[in-house]
Amino acid sequence: PNSFDSIGDILPRLSQVWDGLQLTTSSNNKSKHILDRFKTSNATRGRVLDLGFAGGLDLYFLFDASGSVGTDNFRIGLNFAKALVKKVGVSAEPGGTRVGAFTFASDVTPHFRPHDPLVTTEQVVDAIEQIPYTKGGTATRLALKFLRESVIPEAVAELDRPDESKKALFLITDGKSNTGGDPSKEAERLREELGLDIYTIGISNDVSKTELASVASSPKREHMFTLKDYFRLEWLIDALTNHSVDYSKCGQAGNTKAESRARIVGGQDANEGAWPWQAAIYYRRGSRELFLCGGSLIAPDWVLTAAHCFFNAIGLRLDDTKIIIKLGVTNLDTDEYKPKVQYWGENEITTYVHEDYRQPDTGTYDNDIALVHLVSRRGTLDPYVRTVCLPCSCSCTGAGCLLDSQNKQEDCVTEGTELFKRCKYGVVTGWGHTKQEDHNGFRPRVSSHLQQVEVKLRTDEECTRNLRLSANHYTSRMFCAGDPEDQQDACKGDSGGPFMCEVEKEDKTRCWVQLGIVSWGDGCAAEGRYGYYTHLPKLMPWVKDIVARHGFN
Repeated sequence: PNSFDSIGDILPRLSQVWDGLQLTTSSNNKSKHILDRFKTSNATRGRVLDLGFAGGLDLYFLFDASGSVGTDNFRIGLNFAKALVKKVGVSAEPGGTRVGAFTFASDVTPHFRPHDPLVTTEQVVDAIEQIPYTKGGTATRLALKFLRESVIPEAVAELDRPDESKKALFLITDGKSNTGGDPSKEAERLREELGLDIYTIGISNDVSKTELASVASSPKREHMFTLKDYFRLEWLIDALTNHSVDYSKCGQAGNTKAESRARIVGGQDANEGAWPWQAAIYYRRGSRELFLCGGSLIAPDWVLTAAHCFFNAIGLRLDDTKIIIKLGVTNLDTDEYKPKVQYWGENEITTYVHEDYRQPDTGTYDNDIALVHLVSRRGTLDPYVRTVCLPCSCSCTGAGCLLDSQNKQEDCVTEGTELFKRCKYGVVTGWGHTKQEDHNGFRPRVSSHLQQVEVKLRTDEECTRNLRLSANHYTSRMFCAGDPEDQQDACKGDSGGPFMCEVEKEDKTRCWVQLGIVSWGDGCAAEGRYGYYTHLPKLMPWVKDIVARHGFN
C-alpha cells in the first residue's frame, strides 16, 4: 500500500515553494513593495529601474480530468490553482506572471495559454473556474509532449521573456498513466531543454509514486507531494492560504546538490536559493558598482565578512557611505532587479573592522574579520534570505541567540575545536574566479554565478609546511583547507564568504554552521597550496561584543 505525506509535512514544504514563486514575479503586492524599496534605495544612483529585469513567471497547470477523478474532486484541484494564482498575482508587466491551464484525460485540452490576453489575477481566476470536467483515460505523456512541442515554445516567442525567467508546472493527478506511454522522458526534456520546474501532486491510493518521481524536478522533497484523497487537498488549500513560514531558524539551506557546469576552481554553480545567507558586497565608485567581497547573514541586520574587504590596494579604509549590500543574489548579472534581491545602498550600513587587524601594516591577515550592520532596516527572511548558524548558537531559532548565549570564550573555542574534528570537509561559497592566474599573471573575471566548492580541512602542520611565505603569516586565529591535487580552492573574489559545515543537532535535525571566513591564499588551487580562513570560533567573543554594543534593529 502507498504511504502518503501528512498535511503537517507538506504544509511547510509547499508554503516555501509558494513563497519562492511569489518572489520571482512583480505581479503581487509583496514583490512590488520590495521593488519600490529598491527604487528608493537607488534614488541617488541616477538609474532607471526596469521591471522587465524582474524576470517574470510563466505558470502552468495540468489537471487530470480522467474518469476516476470525479467532478467534485476536479473542482478541488482547480481551487488549488486559484489559490496559488491569488498568491503570486498576474499582470502584463514584463516581469509579471502569466498563466496557462490545461486538462488531460485520453487527450489534452488547452483552456488558456500564458500569452493569451488574460492579464489580471481576477481574469485568470475566473478562467480557471470555467474549466470543464471531461472524463477519459490518463494520458500524462501526451499532455507533457503538448507543452514541450507547442505551448511553451509559443509562450517564449510571444512573451519575449529573458532567459532567466521562471517557468513552473503544477501537475495534479489521481493515478498513473494508462494511455499514451511513459511520461518520464517527456518530463526530462521539459526540465533539461526548456528549464521547466515541475511539481507533481498525486492524490489517491492508485497514484504511482515512481511515475510522479520520474516527472518531478529535483530535489524530490521540494517538488513531489502525495495525499490520500482530495479531501486532504481541500484542507491543504485552506492551510496554505492562512499559513506563514517561520524563516528565522538558522542554517537551513536550499537545494545544495549542484550540477557541475561552469566551474570556480574545482567548484560548481550553486542552485538558486541554495545558500540563502550569502551576501554580495559592493563599493560605489562614481556611477559604477564594483563587486568587493562575499559575506554571510548571521542575523536579520548583521552581515559577517573579512576585514580586508574594506581596505583598498594601498591600505586605506574604504568609505562606509559607499558600501552596498545585496542579499538573495545568485547571479550578479541577472538577479539585480529581481524581487527576491534585497538591497542596502549608500548611508544605509555601518561597518565594524576588528581593532587588531593590521594587514596594511604587517602584511599578515590576522584577525581578518568584520561586521556590517544594516542600520536602515532589517533583512526580510524568506526562501532566498536566511541566516547561517554560528558556533555556540546552532540550536538557536532566531537572531537574539547572539545576545542570549552565555558561553564563555574558552567554551566556544572548545565547541569549535570539536566541530572541526567532526567536519573533515567544509563548503565555501562565493563569486570566485573560475581559473588560476596564467603565466602572464592574468586572472579571469569574477564568476557571475554563485559558486560552491567542497574543500578538505588541513592540520596546522600542513598549513605552515606548505607556505611559501614566512611562518608568521599563519596564526592561531586561522585555519586552512583545500584539495590542491584536485584543484579545489577558494580564490580572490570569494573573500569574506563563509566556510561552512553541516552538523546534526541533538534533536537529529541538521543545520549549517559557519566555522570560517575566506581570508587569503598562497596561490589559487596551486599544487600543494591551500586556502586560508579566519577561525571564527576563536573570534566569536568579538562578534558577540560588537552585536551586543550596537544591538539589533
